Amino acid sequence: MHRLPGDWQARLDDVETDYPHFAEFLSYIRTMCALAAADNGVVEMEWALLDGAPGTGKSTVVGRLRGLIGSDYVRVPMAAMESGAHIGGSQEFWTNSKTGLVFTTLTEGAYANPIFLLDEVDKVSADTRYDPLGPLYELLEPALATRFCDLSVPTLPIDASRISWIATSNYSVDMPDAIRQRFVLFKIPLPTPEESLCVARSVVRELKIRHPRLQPFTLDPDIFEVLAGMAPREMKKRIHRACGQAALDGRTEVRLGDFPAVAKIHRMGF
Repeated sequence: MHRLPGDWQARLDDVETDYPHFAEFLSYIRTMCALAAADNGVVEMEWALLDGAPGTGKSTVVGRLRGLIGSDYVRVPMAAMESGAHIGGSQEFWTNSKTGLVFTTLTEGAYANPIFLLDEVDKVSADTRYDPLGPLYELLEPALATRFCDLSVPTLPIDASRISWIATSNYSVDMPDAIRQRFVLFKIPLPTPEESLCVARSVVRELKIRHPRLQPFTLDPDIFEVLAGMAPREMKKRIHRACGQAALDGRTEVRLGDFPAVAKIHRMGF
């Protein structure tokens, strides 16, 4: 089992500093970590549903919890799912039968308590013939998840009860009641202008870590005011391109003019 690292409080502080509008959710995670730290170090939590407008950073924040509440981090884009086979495997009578993400992650990973992010679960296909949510009715019930059977290997039950399930949605009311009620709901507000500046600085730091070639570049302070109006995914695209424009001009200072069509950028809730 993956256990809490010794610096868990500092790491949560960093996440909350970067994404202050997630304070309620992160407060909940902090209490679950404190319970784990007082016992055996293994985080046990109720499944969480983060509901809020697109672009608030929901999937980014969940990704930052990797290594804290769980080991591996598995993102499942639910809007693209056409059946439950991706999660729970395909039945053995199909010629292309194969195991699903749950079975593969638990049998090939080093720990039994990964984080599974069900991203945009409210956008799942409405076609009930191959219900993408089908496996979740069992997996989100701890008593049943202790003997979960992947459809491709139905005679080999595995214990999936230690998975930490977190879901995101834009409109939780569009989710089936039987699924929504299995989660603790956290409403994620749009960040204030001041909070958006924190998010923008965080995105720049994370982008430089992910792409070391961007580390020599510095951003004009006025740029952060522009970035603060964007969703995190849009920020990353714009920063990367702007650094490329600066490099093309032989500069390491990124200027406001390096961002194309700044005036046309859709601002996040402002």
